[in-house]
Amino acid sequence: MTDILERAPVAAPRGRSESSSRLSGRVALITGGGSGLGAATAQVLAAAGMHVAIGDVTEGGAATADAIGKDGGSSMPLHLDVTDAASARDGIAIIL
Repeated sequence: MTDILERAPVAAPRGRSESSSRLSGRVALITGGGSGLGAATAQVLAAAGMHVAIGDVTEGGAATADAIGKDGGSSMPLHLDVTDAASARDGIAIIL
């Protein structure tokens, strides 16, 4: 498993491949999507055609959503605190 960690980061897919077509139109909820790995994951999934809900306790989710929108993707930022059951339940209700 360590060989995976030592590899260089993979760029987000630009075209629609067979695997991204399976993701197209689906919805993903990314927690911690305002920065770092969460933001990168949100961008890759949006590039694959998914609608991405970006949950974060900071306002960073809005910046990630803006970046995805500029690239032609579909996303929505959510204020989401996974340590608070009510916040998590409300966030999921908004998505559904």
